Amino acid sequence: MAAHPAGRAGPLATLTIATHALAPQRLFLETGHGLRCQGPVTVDAATRRARTALWQAPEDVGYLEYHFVRAGIKDAACIRVLVLDRHSEPWRGSWEPAIYGPYTIGFPNIVQESLDARLRLLGSGARNPLERTLFRHPDGRSWEILESLATAPDYVAAVGIARGAGNPPISPVDAQGYGGPAYSMCIVEDTDRMAGFMRDALGFEIRNRRRQTSAGRQGAMNTPDGTQFEIAQACPPYGAHGSRTAPGSGRGRAGNSRAGTACGSAPRRGAACQLPGPWRHCVRIVSASTLNKC
Repeated sequence: MAAHPAGRAGPLATLTIATHALAPQRLFLETGHGLRCQGPVTVDAATRRARTALWQAPEDVGYLEYHFVRAGIKDAACIRVLVLDRHSEPWRGSWEPAIYGPYTIGFPNIVQESLDARLRLLGSGARNPLERTLFRHPDGRSWEILESLATAPDYVAAVGIARGAGNPPISPVDAQGYGGPAYSMCIVEDTDRMAGFMRDALGFEIRNRRRQTSAGRQGAMNTPDGTQFEIAQACPPYGAHGSRTAPGSGRGRAGNSRAGTACGSAPRRGAACQLPGPWRHCVRIVSASTLNKC
């Protein structure tokens, strides 16, 4: 975690994706989202041992490490890809949202329409067509929000979102209009418990909490019509305008070598998060009391 001036956790600095194939990740992250691939990165023996203990991973699992970064964006979050030396089961078995644990990585941008088309041409697919939502502000203004949820490798979902009418993106963008990774979302059973952990253990602030009905089968997540869920958004206390980054609930057995969006269980294929860096990055926690009945 990045150091906070008061000794607390800082905002999102690293998301970790465990996989057994680098090429699909490069196609999606580098060709699709414009991130720069660095590596393989040297990891010394002491660091590997410490990670094995922290992640409760089998000691005989090896990996090569690669970093995907947003060039030209100071303090941008990094995606750390661990290419495992053996096949492993995914953290989740589909892109359906009704599964507890880490779910999405967020890529705010100002070119969502072209980004969505680009990812589809690369074969990533999406949960639904590009969603267009008219947002009405209490002050009378209104603008269109463009959002889609791409099906990334290893059952990681990637949210692309742009806010219209000249509204700034919720994280910095590069010269091409691409941004992120800036946040992620985690599906949990108990919002109170996870929000309490983010607040009391990490020093985050719960700045937004609400219950809402999804857009159903026409929405970006493509959930059953009428699905309701509760959202709690946690932000680092010294963060500027927040993005959203959510740690996973880690409901796997210790020592499993599986793949997916893994927080605290890295050898699973997928994506995970570690909190550091300095601006934005907050945490979106979704309680799926009805989601998991989909």
